[in-house]
Amino acid sequence: MINIKLDTVLQSITNPHEKTDFMERLFVQLNSRVQQILLFGPCNNSAAKKASNIYFQGKENRLFPIKSQGQDLDALPAIIANLLTPNRNLYLNDFEKYLKISFLYGTGTCEFFAIVGAYILATEFNVSLSIETAFADESHTYIRLHTTPEYIFDFWSQMACEYSDTVTWNETLGPTMLRKNSELKINARYSSDELIAMGNKVFTEENQLLRLKIIQDVMQKVDQFKIKHTVLNTHKVAHKTEATYWSHHY
Repeated sequence: MINIKLDTVLQSITNPHEKTDFMERLFVQLNSRVQQILLFGPCNNSAAKKASNIYFQGKENRLFPIKSQGQDLDALPAIIANLLTPNRNLYLNDFEKYLKISFLYGTGTCEFFAIVGAYILATEFNVSLSIETAFADESHTYIRLHTTPEYIFDFWSQMACEYSDTVTWNETLGPTMLRKNSELKINARYSSDELIAMGNKVFTEENQLLRLKIIQDVMQKVDQFKIKHTVLNTHKVAHKTEATYWSHHY
């Protein structure tokens, strides 16, 4: 059992700037551990969407830019891992299931990042928190810390701020998720003890072995895709170049 209460620590810091600095440092510390679990990163951010477009173009044997072999494919493991996960409709708002899938497949949406971050925080401090979703033009899920003052920890967008800080929220999440236009819903509320008990069910030796197998499978599929479509691109570019040559010379 974790005996150090996060709210008690915050109350001991009287300077508001020092309080903010402490929470930002804590977020960075926790974030490094969240990324170890969700090692492939989000499966639905802008990088993942770009990689997804390239992947499905490639699956259709369509030509895509050779430069896409670089940074544009950084999120390809997240795309492939996400395709391997169980049908999400079978476990909507089952956060224990979200935690397990996060651990096994190394990727997820904001809900998955929220529960992983909540568990990691619970291993460090005794805390009360909620998993909350804001609904605007788009929806977004994050951790709401029931401290004084309250804070938001959002490991999907890499944001930590006071709950009332709409400026940081809007700057980070953009015009489709403006705070003042959002309808808020608490999906689940947890204590540290509940989160640690959940983690004890998920972070088992059996699941660790399965995670390693899935990660190896994902990376093998990534390598196969890159090799196949590098060759395919080379052949198509060579054919196009040859056709251009003959059209210019005859």
